[in-house]
Amino acid sequence: MRCCSNAHTHPLAIALLLALALAAAAPPAHAALWKCQTEAGETLYTNDVKTTRGKRCQRLTVAPTTTSPRPSASLPSVTPPPSHPDTTRLTPRDDLRHRILQHEYEQEAAQLERLLREHQTASADGKTLLQPRIERHRRNLEAIRRELDRLR
Repeated sequence: MRCCSNAHTHPLAIALLLALALAAAAPPAHAALWKCQTEAGETLYTNDVKTTRGKRCQRLTVAPTTTSPRPSASLPSVTPPPSHPDTTRLTPRDDLRHRILQHEYEQEAAQLERLLREHQTASADGKTLLQPRIERHRRNLEAIRRELDRLR
């Protein structure tokens, strides 16, 4: 027995079925965000579940954002776009970003303090080896501070 009894299946029907199948197979528009602790004590943020293996990770919850507000019955049908971003939608995302950056800043500061203590008691060769790492952590702190300042 044949799938379709009509030998002349309408091309629009085939296109519609194909579109529905593709839409059903599409992944969600958002991804999970994971916060992991490596064995070295560093914090890693990722959305790739493969990189969480072997690490102590917890899934972060992020409030979903919508792409457009629902129209209200009292509003006119056509409204001009706002001249500034809708802060009610940006605030949860920015709050999470601020918390992540603040945590990264604290981690970098702690690592820099540890390296500076090691530097004080290190030999001349040890100090030479530690200096590039100290400078890298200082640059990281400056970069994170700039990102935090942009959020304000």
